[in-house]
Amino acid sequence: QLRRKDRDAGQGTLFDMMGADMMDAGPVSSSTSDNGSTGAGASQVEELDELEQLSYEKELLGFYLSGHPVDTLGGLGELATDLTAKDLESVEGKRPFRLCGVVAEVEKRFTKKDGRPWARFILAAKEKDFSLMVFSEAYEQYGVNLAQGEIVIVEGVASERNGETRVNVVSILPAERSLAKITKEVTWLLEHDSEDANAFMEEVHTVSGEGRGNTRMHFAFAAANGKDALVAETDPRFTVSFSPEGFKDLRARSGVLGVKVILDPPPPPEEPAWAKRAKGG
Repeated sequence: QLRRKDRDAGQGTLFDMMGADMMDAGPVSSSTSDNGSTGAGASQVEELDELEQLSYEKELLGFYLSGHPVDTLGGLGELATDLTAKDLESVEGKRPFRLCGVVAEVEKRFTKKDGRPWARFILAAKEKDFSLMVFSEAYEQYGVNLAQGEIVIVEGVASERNGETRVNVVSILPAERSLAKITKEVTWLLEHDSEDANAFMEEVHTVSGEGRGNTRMHFAFAAANGKDALVAETDPRFTVSFSPEGFKDLRARSGVLGVKVILDPPPPPEEPAWAKRAKGG
């Protein structure tokens, strides 16, 4: 429509001027306008990967437009996040937290005293961007995971001192690796009389046959009334090595009505060294 308005007004664009050269440059797809005319359209290109598209949106616009990278984890990123901006305004004592987001604007620095590295970075979570600092001890162990655009899960401790909230990062892990570690149980709600449900259970059983990983799998069967369900406890050895990609694939299967995921809570803050000595530790 904009191009037609320009043509009607006698205006051209840079692309109009280059039209002939662009047509000679390679194959193009034909497109038909709403008035029935045919002309050279956009070059045929493969559809962008979801994360790649979001990355371009952020680079060009300064924000994510069609979604958020955390969405690619199938809802697990939001489940892993247990800290909001409002929580930071009312921290009492020491509060362990977990955040899932995208690494951005990493600034590596060094301590004045002994030249040890530490860093400041932005974690772009779905709710908001969090400005976080990783001090030397944590940075030396997890700094390698502070790659621009990496989806990570950050664990730490938020505390209040003299009216100011402080956030201490304890660990930073790639989201896939962290979720495999912290996903404790998954319960699948299945249709009680579905052949697809039987195939689904057999597939999950095959995947977990060697008992690898630490995520327990359970099944629940929906009653015919659509209100109740029967949960089947599985053998403790019925565990899998959990991954968001595998989770999304299983979640999309027919016969699966819903799913319940339980994560391990963030680890409590460590006792200071003086407290351990007082206890004889």
